[in-house]
Amino acid sequence: MILPIITIPYVSRVLGAEGIGIYSYTNSIVTYFTILANLGINMYGQREIAYYQNNEQQQIKILLELLVIRAISTLFSIFIFVFFLMTKIENKAVYLVHIPTIIAVFFDISWFYQGLENYRFVVVRNIYIKVVGIACVFIFVRKQEDLINYVLCLSGITLIARVSLWSEVLKQIKRYRGIKLEFRRHARAIFALFIPQIIIQLYTVFDKTLLGLLGQSSAENGYYEQAEKIVRLAASVVCTLSAVMMPRISSLYYLGKKQQACEEIKNSFRFVWFLGIPIMLGLIGVSRELTFLFLGEEYAKVNIILPILSVIILVIGLNNVTGMQYFIPMGKQKNYTISVTAGAAVDIFFNIILIPHFKSIGTAISIVIAETVITIIQFYYMNREISVKNILMKSWKYCMAGAVMLAVVKRITFSIDEIRLLTIKVIIGAFVYFLILLILREEIMLNEWRKLTDYVKERRG
Repeated sequence: MILPIITIPYVSRVLGAEGIGIYSYTNSIVTYFTILANLGINMYGQREIAYYQNNEQQQIKILLELLVIRAISTLFSIFIFVFFLMTKIENKAVYLVHIPTIIAVFFDISWFYQGLENYRFVVVRNIYIKVVGIACVFIFVRKQEDLINYVLCLSGITLIARVSLWSEVLKQIKRYRGIKLEFRRHARAIFALFIPQIIIQLYTVFDKTLLGLLGQSSAENGYYEQAEKIVRLAASVVCTLSAVMMPRISSLYYLGKKQQACEEIKNSFRFVWFLGIPIMLGLIGVSRELTFLFLGEEYAKVNIILPILSVIILVIGLNNVTGMQYFIPMGKQKNYTISVTAGAAVDIFFNIILIPHFKSIGTAISIVIAETVITIIQFYYMNREISVKNILMKSWKYCMAGAVMLAVVKRITFSIDEIRLLTIKVIIGAFVYFLILLILREEIMLNEWRKLTDYVKERRG
């Protein structure tokens, strides 16, 4: 999370909205090829490894089977991409330096470690390599014409990060030579998860493609790209729990502990309310200061896009829990596919209508509507086993605290520079939010308050 905070302000000013827009559009096109190479294996593989957490031989067997399948899909994707490059397209050089990103799909075995709930290894390797990536950006991206260098830094570091994860796995593979591999048994499940993955990209990537085609200016892609980066960065705080909990829920479900899995899911929703509401409303409250401080005056339009797009922080947090902790672990891919298909259709429909008139603002409105539709449909299906009414009722304390926080933050209008004003707003906003929750005796806050007071007593004693 810290690394983009360092690079986004620098890159936004050096490359400008036009350069960022070109990157956004070309990256959206390349993403379709990475989806084809991935085949939905990341989500499927993570779940399968979690099912066999106590059987290393079975884990390695699944790993090797999925790697062979992914090798074929990656080669096929690269072949199609090379054919695409032979056509008459703008910014061909920019597309060319995206190739390491597609190759990196094959080497991505982070799903294997996630299935084992071994996050430390992946995170530590990524931190080291991405710090090097930041250094490369500052060294090689100095002027607006350095867009190719920027894309090459991103794609190259992605490939290196993925390759670095193989050191530990290779030792395990050597211990199980001669395993009989079976590929056919994975086909149906991979295909079932591949379809929703494609559809999800229709409303998370295709919106940028449509904006590039209908928005009349690369700068519009630049505005939306940077606003979305900020929002997705904030949303990752809320969504991280779902990524961590998916293998845990999968394991519980596989062991027949469905009731315990449902209780974990309910706790996850509480976590989303607890963090999603203040982050969403907080971003709305500081959007102006954040835009001009983080991106610069050229991106003034982001100040309008950011408050609209901030809504997806909470909505994505909710449908991440339903999707990654309920539908996928429990094998309900059909309902999951229906929800994301409806969301994609809604997103495309509103993008086509709104982009010609409102450009990047229309794209922001469309994605908010789409994500909301997905959440509503997933809640409808989940309500058969987990009461949605109870989940929604648990949110009132967080909504009240968030509303008070936003009202207070909006009234802070000191005549000082943006960085100090932003700092003051964040500190006061956080203080007000947590104070209201304490007054309302919210469970998470009370537990943390008790831990803090117990710790202080121990230190004094």
